[in-house]
Amino acid sequence: MKYIRVPLTNLVRVKKIITCFSSKGAPDYRSGTESHDFWELVCPRRGRLFAREEEKEMSLSAGEAVLHAPGAMHGLHGDGKNPLDFFIITFESSSPVLQGLAGRPCLISAESRPLIDRIMEERNNSFEADFMPLSLRADSPIGGPQMIQLYLEQLLIGILRTEAASEKTRLFTSRKEMERRVAADIRKYLEEHLCDRLDMDELCRRFHYGKSRLSAIFREAYGESVMHVYLQSKIELAEKLLRTTEKNIADIAAELQFDSPQYFSRIFRRYTGVCPRDYRANLN
Repeated sequence: MKYIRVPLTNLVRVKKIITCFSSKGAPDYRSGTESHDFWELVCPRRGRLFAREEEKEMSLSAGEAVLHAPGAMHGLHGDGKNPLDFFIITFESSSPVLQGLAGRPCLISAESRPLIDRIMEERNNSFEADFMPLSLRADSPIGGPQMIQLYLEQLLIGILRTEAASEKTRLFTSRKEMERRVAADIRKYLEEHLCDRLDMDELCRRFHYGKSRLSAIFREAYGESVMHVYLQSKIELAEKLLRTTEKNIADIAAELQFDSPQYFSRIFRRYTGVCPRDYRANLN
């Protein structure tokens, strides 16, 4: 008999957890607004919870959840009528598929809801009672933290399946659409940081993709590499500064975070065909 070894891939991979707790709140409960560099899953278990993210407000009840992406400004509050009971877990993950769930209400199936209880059981048995930081108990059961990881990954996959089956987002059939949104977000981020010094490592950390995948997604959308578009946008801003201000070339180079005026002039000539000094002279 020939044995076939089937390679296993991880659709969702949780690397670390930061906080994990279940909490109760009065009807007028209101949290502060915060953002952080990790994911946050919020699941009401009783009452109606309103989740705020950026300019949006989402109404959630038992059986629903919201996943806040790293960097998203968010907060919570009650409906002013009913007591609250909710579950929150924060974690690190670089799984691209989670971007398709971020920032909107999601359904948790009846089959997946008991996983929250299992996560909390393992959390209480494995860690001290303090909210944060999580501190492992001396009598933690074998594999407790890993069980939390596995239950959480199972919960997230269950949400993905439920969302796909409900046809609310066409999550798996609209991968191209999701990647176009990611590419547009990357380009917007580049435009907002023309006076910074971005590199691929920082972009990969920000958008939770590997270099090759992020590069492919961006090139598919815009036909050029990320860094080519970034430098081109910097030079377009440099042209505007040369036209509309009296700033000298060295100051413009420094403002746009080029290593030296000479390097700035070389890149400017590459994209425009003339050096900055001649460009400004030709305006008159």
